[in-house]
Amino acid sequence: MAKSLFVSDAGGIWLHDVHGKVRFFDGQAVLPRQGSILSDDYQQLTYLDNAFWTVIDGSLNKISTNDIRTSIVDLPVGTVIDKIGVSGKSIWLVSQDYFYTYNTQSLLLESYSLQSLTHFDKSKRVVVNDATFGISKWVLATNSGVFLSENQSFNHIPRSGDDYVETLFFSEKRREMLIGTLDGVLLIDLNDKSQEPQKIAQSHVLSIAETENEYWIGTENGLFVHSLLNQSTTKLKSNVHSSYSLKGHKIFSLVNDSQGGIWIATEKGVFYYSMFGQQFNRVPSKYLSKNMLDTDLQNITYLADNDEFLLTTADGVYRINANDPRQKDHIFEGQTHDAILQGDYLWLAIDSGLVNYDIAQSKILNISLPLFLGAAKVDRIEMDNSGVLWGVSGNRLWSYNPTTHRFEEYGDDWIVDAYLPATITQLKATLYNGIIIGTEHGTYSIKEQRIIFNIASSEYGQNHTVIEDRNGSVWFASDYGVYKQSKESSEIQPIPLAEDSISPKCLMETMEGVWLSSSRGLTLYSHAGQIKKQFGEPYGLINNEFLPSICASSQSSKHPQLVIGSTLGLVKVSAEQLSVSNLPHSPVIISQIKVDDKLLSVGSTSTFSIEYGRSLSLTFGALPQTANLNLEYRLTENSSWLPIDGAQLTLESLRPGNYLLHLRSSVSEQRNKLHSYLSFQVVEPWYLSMSAFSVYVCSVISVLIFIVWWRSRMMTRANRLLKEQIDLKTSQLRHQSKIVLSNNLQLRKQIQVRHALLENILLAIEPRLDKLKYAAHEANQIELETLMDEARIELQQVKNIRSDSESSTLIHNLSLVLESVVTSWNDEFSISGMTLDTEIESKKSYVKLQQFNLDVIFNALLSDAMKRLYKNQTLFVRCYETNQRVLVTMSDQGVSAKNIEQTMTTTSGFALNQLSDLVEQSGGEINVYVSKEQNVVQLSWPIADPEQLESGLNVFSKALNENLLDDSEVLWLSKVEQLVMDNFFDAEFSTANVVKVLFMSERSFQRRFKTATGKTFKEYLNEVRLEKACQRLLSGEKVSQVAFECGFNDPSYFSQRFKHYFGLSPTQFIDEHQE
Repeated sequence: MAKSLFVSDAGGIWLHDVHGKVRFFDGQAVLPRQGSILSDDYQQLTYLDNAFWTVIDGSLNKISTNDIRTSIVDLPVGTVIDKIGVSGKSIWLVSQDYFYTYNTQSLLLESYSLQSLTHFDKSKRVVVNDATFGISKWVLATNSGVFLSENQSFNHIPRSGDDYVETLFFSEKRREMLIGTLDGVLLIDLNDKSQEPQKIAQSHVLSIAETENEYWIGTENGLFVHSLLNQSTTKLKSNVHSSYSLKGHKIFSLVNDSQGGIWIATEKGVFYYSMFGQQFNRVPSKYLSKNMLDTDLQNITYLADNDEFLLTTADGVYRINANDPRQKDHIFEGQTHDAILQGDYLWLAIDSGLVNYDIAQSKILNISLPLFLGAAKVDRIEMDNSGVLWGVSGNRLWSYNPTTHRFEEYGDDWIVDAYLPATITQLKATLYNGIIIGTEHGTYSIKEQRIIFNIASSEYGQNHTVIEDRNGSVWFASDYGVYKQSKESSEIQPIPLAEDSISPKCLMETMEGVWLSSSRGLTLYSHAGQIKKQFGEPYGLINNEFLPSICASSQSSKHPQLVIGSTLGLVKVSAEQLSVSNLPHSPVIISQIKVDDKLLSVGSTSTFSIEYGRSLSLTFGALPQTANLNLEYRLTENSSWLPIDGAQLTLESLRPGNYLLHLRSSVSEQRNKLHSYLSFQVVEPWYLSMSAFSVYVCSVISVLIFIVWWRSRMMTRANRLLKEQIDLKTSQLRHQSKIVLSNNLQLRKQIQVRHALLENILLAIEPRLDKLKYAAHEANQIELETLMDEARIELQQVKNIRSDSESSTLIHNLSLVLESVVTSWNDEFSISGMTLDTEIESKKSYVKLQQFNLDVIFNALLSDAMKRLYKNQTLFVRCYETNQRVLVTMSDQGVSAKNIEQTMTTTSGFALNQLSDLVEQSGGEINVYVSKEQNVVQLSWPIADPEQLESGLNVFSKALNENLLDDSEVLWLSKVEQLVMDNFFDAEFSTANVVKVLFMSERSFQRRFKTATGKTFKEYLNEVRLEKACQRLLSGEKVSQVAFECGFNDPSYFSQRFKHYFGLSPTQFIDEHQE
């Protein structure tokens, strides 16, 4: 239970309860939910300049809303403060003997003696209950009257007597002093002190507050309001059924929030009263019935050209004065469902039919009506512009012309079957759109004797009200929204609502626009359908209080009024005055600020700072309490507005700098009254300062310079190493190429020597064969002579197989060559799972060749066949003679051989030749036949006569005899090479050893060897030794061991010669080989 209320400088209300705890109310919640804002409980506490003031340990302390305590001034030693309060900008304190004041602006502490109070009434202890500063002096309220300061003491005011005075209030605006006593308030006009005090509110006064035109007085027996306009005092009473009613009788504290509201603290809680709500006059429902009991309202109809209206209720019809709704005339008694005014006549819909009432003569007229209208219950009635009366009985629609007495019944077949059963809720005659029938599923219209259902209206649910505005547009209020229909079009135009969850109730029109009563209050629309004003709780109205379909407006009056049916009775308001009124300014309250979930402040908007990287959490509210608080914010003037989800905002990752947080309502109609600002700073950390950035830039530049320098060093080193490696590789390749060329030269020489040796052997055999042939001829051994000729022919073929190409015609045994090649390929075909099927008709098929390359041709064909054939396939090779030519055919069923003629084949040396060119060079022909079934390659050469072979043998023998000297030179050179190969490992082996074996002088040997090889014997011997050493090093032997085994006594000399010859040392050579 709150005993004191304080208005926060930043908005919101501080609550100080009877237990000494302090809490904050922001319109949404009370903070904290448990406990107190302050760490300690204080019974004597007051509030000024956004801080609490109290006395702790003999000194006046100021406690911030963040619970930071500061000692302001020390009081005399031993001083015990009994009471503390605020008057203006001063803090006053009362002890047993002194009265202290501390001015927060001048920072002066003054003391006043209370000895005069003690001497005034020695029978009792005088207790100071309240104090205030009026004009130029301090006034004290005590249990023995009122005392006025004089110099540094107080004097009693005789006119106050010795009665108990509870509280004081000084009005600076009116220069009036209000003294609260046990039996009311004494109102003293300080401008005219001779005037007798005015007595207000006959009860024990506990609190006093001032508004623009009133004094509010809280007593132990309720709340009184004294009007300064008519000098009347009214005791406020509330409806006990309303959630906004004032509960409790003891009014402990009254506070004017300076925003059009009064906060009231009672023994039952804290309540709010809006001064704006005084525009709404209420008539409780019990005053609207004859027996002062609550009654059900049915309809409201304003009388023309006056301030009276007819109220239809469950117990009859009342004629009520709009200026004083309690003045009523019960003109018809009985349950009435609807009423319609026709001039001075009133048609009433009752359970027994229709009744016509003469308002001027206040009597019921006896008229003849159709039997149906005189007996059946009538639920709703309406009159069109031609005077025809339309009505509904149940769901049966009818019309009646009072002038012609014509009655027509339309039944209920016009209702769409899909929506049966249905209930008719409205009946409205319009000027341009005919008769509108509202139902629980939409609206129908009767125009030109046709009833049409507006299917688009079904989306809006049950219809409550239909009105036609001055422009001819028809407005509809239904369960799910408001829409209108122009007189030119049948299409409906949705009308925006102030909130999405609003439930429309009733529509009214005045000069100011169209008014909508709803579950959220009262909304004013322009005739175009735009929202102009919205009024709701807590500004005089209550959510969900308005009744559907029950409202009226006095359009013809000079001062149009709105009368709306409520669950609590009637609400009456001036449409003209309300349309120009603005709701009180209600700033957004930043009730709580947290930094990283640690409470920073409550109810304070003073500028603060937070560290960089911290998260900022803000909790919002608005006074008075605002339902569905929808806010948006921005941090800078140029930034866009962002929505806030709920009543809390968390800001993270804020950059250093100064921020001005601007808060406002996201609802455009509330932005003028619901906004706020908060200034704060995010402190820049040292590592984000300009000096730090300068250090960073210098560091980065230094690192980049170091990286560039280091990289240049590394690149220079790498380039040097790479250059050395390239030079080493180049030298290696150069020397290796020299070795390859030298080896090729030696191989060529060896081949020449072996050819020459073979020819010499053949030449040595040939004279012996001639002698054998001659002996056989002399002995008449024909058979032996034939064998000798065949042997000579075979030897001649061996001679023809040589490395050089000559233009002379060669004769060879093709069968022998083919058989030799096939034999060498048999194993390869067998390993691959293929078969080589060979058939050679004659073993002596001699052919004439321009160049011997038969082995190369046959090798190429068999190699290509292995690539084309699959496993278990067979290559068929056939050799036979036909038409003076020897034919060789190769057939298979492998992959197509259409490009076999372009097969590239290596001959002697490094030359590449096509297979077709090789066949042509040999003097033969090649034909390739390719089909899906098989591949056939056919080769042919001309047949040679054995006699041609004999003549060729004689010619070759003659030419060979001319070159015998060259062959002897080869034999000599081979003998030298053999000596070197047998003795190169001997370090003592030299030219002297060779000439001893060859029986030559050293000079003759050197000249002859240089002529034959182009180099000296020493150079040749070193090359042989180094090449043998290279082979041994590759096999993994040690350098020193290789040096001695290859004829070098000194390993260092060996390394020197090896590097000179190969371009790298033996150790480097081994490392390169291992890599």
